[in-house]
Amino acid sequence: METRQQWDVQTLTALVGEADDAGADVAADGGAGTDGNDAAFSEVNLSGVRIQRASIVLKQQFRIDASNATVQWINDLIDGRPIGPIPAGEKYQIRVVDSPVDLHQVIKGKVTEEGEHGLSRLLATYDWPYASAKNPGEPNGRWCVEMHREKDGRWATGLLDGDNRGYIAGSADAGPGSDRFCLPRNYGISSNGSAGLGKKSWAERPETVDEVGSTFTIQGFDLNYAGAIIGPSVKLREGRVVFDRSTSCSSAATNKREGRPDYSEQNLHNELNVLLKRGVHGLYLFAVDPALQAALKAAAQR
Repeated sequence: METRQQWDVQTLTALVGEADDAGADVAADGGAGTDGNDAAFSEVNLSGVRIQRASIVLKQQFRIDASNATVQWINDLIDGRPIGPIPAGEKYQIRVVDSPVDLHQVIKGKVTEEGEHGLSRLLATYDWPYASAKNPGEPNGRWCVEMHREKDGRWATGLLDGDNRGYIAGSADAGPGSDRFCLPRNYGISSNGSAGLGKKSWAERPETVDEVGSTFTIQGFDLNYAGAIIGPSVKLREGRVVFDRSTSCSSAATNKREGRPDYSEQNLHNELNVLLKRGVHGLYLFAVDPALQAALKAAAQR
């Protein structure tokens, strides 16, 4: 009778989606490690084929240099549990800022502190349109993360009516106190990359400090500090995070195939999980949803 070794498919899927992303310490069935020990496998018989199967259990994250309490706080936010106080006295920094403009300034400050090879960047959920073709609505054809501040102080997606200026490098309206936020999506400033950088990744290119990354440019990559803009697809309702597929611009995440289950909520959850776990030393947050932003601010002040 034929014998094979096979990883449990569901567990392996979780491993690919999470361990590669977040870093993990893993153990197999029976508590044994995945170091080639045969005792880690259990045998099953499928239609006359004997298969030795091992399920991998994710136990600990290495990517975030933070205490268990801090990692748990981030997980609680992502998983829709009540948002408690941000753990105090931690070397890992979690800060909640008042606007996307402030978030950009904080990240640029971190890059300055880090020097020539600073790896701190802005990221955002996929809640603003993006396409490989040029954007006909922006002067330079870029796709941007656009927001403006309403008279009541609330930040809303999009620019004000009549504002067709798009991204302006070094513009004064990008500074502290501005009521306008407009930065290109990944590779929007220099689609051909920086001169002399060859195949450097998105975050390693100096001009990308003025861009906003996504799961597609940052997945599997470590930053020193991540500034995350949580867009309108992530909301706080009845004290818990919920996901709103109607406001996401990611068709890959939200398209429901006929006759198939709707995985939109899980996909948007996974997107948030990737974005909030990129920073090794710190995470800076701004949420478009007023209720979520207020809850995050309250969590930072307790």
